[in-house]
Amino acid sequence: MDYGTCIASKDALKGAVFGLPMKRAWENVDKAIKPRFEEVFQMIRDAGAEIVEVDFPCWESMIDENGWNWNTRPDDQSEYLVCGVEFYHGLRAYLKELKHTSIRSLEDVVAYNIEHHDGAAPGDDPGFPSGQDLLAKLIDKKDVKDETYRAALKYIREQTRENGIDAALTYQPDPSKPAIQVDALLLADRAGPGQQLAAQAGYPIITIPVGVDSDEMGGRPFGLSFQDTAWSEGRLIKWASAVEDLLGVGSRPRPMYREYLATNIPILP
Repeated sequence: MDYGTCIASKDALKGAVFGLPMKRAWENVDKAIKPRFEEVFQMIRDAGAEIVEVDFPCWESMIDENGWNWNTRPDDQSEYLVCGVEFYHGLRAYLKELKHTSIRSLEDVVAYNIEHHDGAAPGDDPGFPSGQDLLAKLIDKKDVKDETYRAALKYIREQTRENGIDAALTYQPDPSKPAIQVDALLLADRAGPGQQLAAQAGYPIITIPVGVDSDEMGGRPFGLSFQDTAWSEGRLIKWASAVEDLLGVGSRPRPMYREYLATNIPILP
């Protein structure tokens, strides 16, 4: 597909309906940046679109109250377990294709780190104070492509797809009333719940820049994310480009490289 054909002007927003997930999504957005998002939402409404409040039915089980956290559930529901198992086997497949190296598995990586341990042992590197214990745990679970792995994968997909993104796109809080069909979901997603659900579901997500923090907050950029169901990349590009046209973003802020000489964590000599 030629995604260039999906780019749209602000006129495409007329008649569109967007959903704004609330629980552990909008309600958890940093108060310092909420006013900018509210300003953007009003501009979208003024362009002829509607924004309605929705929720991910899976919000309580799948979105941590503090944002992205992938290791909060038991093994048979665990994103961390699934990622660990797939990382183990994926790394092996990748290393198998490499030449000029004898390292062919995660076990080889761990063994190399032990032999050349400046940075891999507990206490060697302040950035990884416990060493490579997480890699060792992945090795212990390498053969978990079993009932536990399959149960976790099934649970994650059902919760983030049917009971997550797809449910929010066709939102029906009251069974006695018609469902609300929205064109895409909007997420002020610095904390990451939208990205996490999309990653687990295997669904696309796109983000456009809408602002920059104050200097007191570190001058970090933040963006508005658009989320949709599987195979919706073209629609997401349409909505994102239309809103970007509406905002008239213009030139991007030049990087300031703030505190690039700062030593916020201990640096090894």
